[in-house]
Amino acid sequence: MIGVDVWDGSPTQVNAYFRLATNTTYPLLLKGSPIGHVYGIGFEDYVVIDHEGIIQYRRFTFGASNKSKTAQDAIIEALSVLPAKAPEKTAVEADSWGRIKSTAERY
Repeated sequence: MIGVDVWDGSPTQVNAYFRLATNTTYPLLLKGSPIGHVYGIGFEDYVVIDHEGIIQYRRFTFGASNKSKTAQDAIIEALSVLPAKAPEKTAVEADSWGRIKSTAERY
């Protein structure tokens, strides 16, 4: 999941006015107003767009909203259709200085 800043604020502004105010922990794409224009997203709209670019959830700050499901429901639904990734195989080995390090390999 990634958030999109359609305000085109600076990293400091986005951190101060959005991330800290909402306790957001997911990554935020800065300078995303072109994406906002494509989808008709305003400054305070919440939208979930799936991997095919289809809006699965939209909540407008002003006006109508999609009350049939929550943003969390839309995210879970969108993720459920994606194939599961194979778990990473983790090995532990010593580096040249004898310190233990973990390495991840894909199956």
